[in-house]
Amino acid sequence: MNRLAQDCIETLKAQDEQIAAIIKDVELQGLNWKPIPGINSIYVLISHIAGSRNFWINQVIGGDDIHRDRDAEFKTWGQDRQPLLRKLQEVTTQCLMTLERLAPDESNSIRRVRDREYSVRWCMLHAIEHSGYHIGQIKLLERQLSQNGGKR
Repeated sequence: MNRLAQDCIETLKAQDEQIAAIIKDVELQGLNWKPIPGINSIYVLISHIAGSRNFWINQVIGGDDIHRDRDAEFKTWGQDRQPLLRKLQEVTTQCLMTLERLAPDESNSIRRVRDREYSVRWCMLHAIEHSGYHIGQIKLLERQLSQNGGKR
């Protein structure tokens, strides 16, 4: 297996554990809370992380047409963390399978996305970086909620 893919797999797993740990004590209504208009909720951010990973790893790298509706990721909401975490886990599991299939020399292969070229390496790193960026936002929202007893 590709060494970078192995590292990416471990990081994706760790990020999922981090997300679950951050939101475990958030009251259910807090998952949809937005501090001000135009800011994404925890629910939206996790949905977007799943959508982005699915796109960059499973579609761009793996070649699967995932039929992504990016706009819908930013309109979603829900009152239960379990279906959201289950969806994230399903996407991550598929990502792991896609990454496990990469040949050792495939990191430098090129993929085309919207008339631009990206290396497989770039796609893997972007998926990790983008998830990490939004995990930071989730943590900040959780801290704001915890200062108010988990309710907003």
